[in-house]
Amino acid sequence: MMFGQTRNLKAAIYARHSSDKQNSRSSADQVVSCEAVVDRLGGTVVGTYADPEISGYRRDRPGLMRLLADVRAGKIDMNVSEALDRIARDGEDINWLGKKLRFDHVKLVTAIEGEIDEIKLAVAGLLGSMFLSNLRHKTFRGMQAAVLAGRLAGGRAYGYRKVDDHTGTRGVMEIDPEQAATVRWIMEQFAGGRSSVSLATELNQRGVPVPRGGQWNASTIRGDPRKQVGILHNPLYRGTILWGRREWRKDPDSDRRERRYRLRDRAEWIEVAVPDLAIITPPLAAAVDRKLAARSTLTTRNQGNGKRAQHLLSGLIKCGGCGSNYTISGKIIIAARVRRNAGPVAIALRCVLDVWRERYLRRFNRTC
Repeated sequence: MMFGQTRNLKAAIYARHSSDKQNSRSSADQVVSCEAVVDRLGGTVVGTYADPEISGYRRDRPGLMRLLADVRAGKIDMNVSEALDRIARDGEDINWLGKKLRFDHVKLVTAIEGEIDEIKLAVAGLLGSMFLSNLRHKTFRGMQAAVLAGRLAGGRAYGYRKVDDHTGTRGVMEIDPEQAATVRWIMEQFAGGRSSVSLATELNQRGVPVPRGGQWNASTIRGDPRKQVGILHNPLYRGTILWGRREWRKDPDSDRRERRYRLRDRAEWIEVAVPDLAIITPPLAAAVDRKLAARSTLTTRNQGNGKRAQHLLSGLIKCGGCGSNYTISGKIIIAARVRRNAGPVAIALRCVLDVWRERYLRRFNRTC
C-alpha cells in the first residue's frame, strides 16, 4: 500500500474492544500492532487512546472524545488503528469521523486496510451498514428459533434459573423453587384482596430479594397489562412464553446510541405453550385475572371523574433523592410517591410544606 508523506508525523493510536467476553488484552494487542505501523511509516507516537469494553456504536466514548479533542487542538497529524471497525461500527459514524479528521488534515491509517481515503470510507460505511442489518436479522432469527423450541430468549425471568445442560444450548431454564414460592405468595395474596402496595411493603420488610435489585414496589408487582410485564401479568407464570412484544432500535440522535422500543401489534407476538414452566395453577391464574379486571374497571371510573389537583403545589415538589413527585399522605405528612409504593419512608412534617407554599406564593406575588 502506497502512503503519502508520513515521516516525522505526530501519530495517535486508537484501540477498542467491545466487551469482557472478548480477549481482555485485545486493546493492548491492538496498540502493539499499531506501534509497528507507526514505526514502519517513520512517525512518532504522541498519544495512545483506548476504549476497552465499549461498543463501537457509541460516539461518546471517553477515549475517542479525547482523541478528537487533541485532533482539533492540532496535536496529531495521523491516527492509526488496527482496523476501521475499531474506530466505528456504523456506516454513518465511520463517515462522520472521516470528515472530522479530514477537516483538521489528519491522516487515517489502519494496520489492515492501510491509508484510508474517501473511497475506502464510503465502502466501509456501506459494508458496516450491511453488516449491522445482517447481524440484526440473524440475531432475531436465532432468538425466534429458541422461543419456538420452548427456550427463553433475552434476559432471565424472575422465578427461573439457568440450566447447565453441558451442550452449550442457551435459554434453557427451570423453575427456581425459592423465587417461585414468592411468585405464588404474591398471586395468592393479591387474589385474596391485598393491594400491590401492601405486598411490596411486606416483601421489603421481610428482606425478600427483588428481581433486579433495589426495593419491591407496586409497579414491580402490578406491571403493565398492555406490555404483559410485572409479576401479576407475566404470562410465563401461567405456562406461556410471549415473545416479540417490543421492537428495539438505537436512537440516531443519541451519542450513546440509546435503545428505544415500540410495542409491536399483538398479531406479531409469538406465543408458545410451556406447561412445564408454569408456576401457578389455572384456577389461581383465573382468580388473579378476575381481580385485575375488577381493579382496572375501578381505575377507569376514577380517571373519568376528571378530578382537579387538590393542593397548590401538586406535581411541583420533587424528591431530591429519587426525583419522584411528593404527595400528601395523611393529615400531617408528605412523602415521595415512589417510596410510598415501596412501603414505609422517611416523612416531613406539614410545616415544611407550609414553608414551601409560602415561598412560592411570595415569588408569584412579586411577578404579578
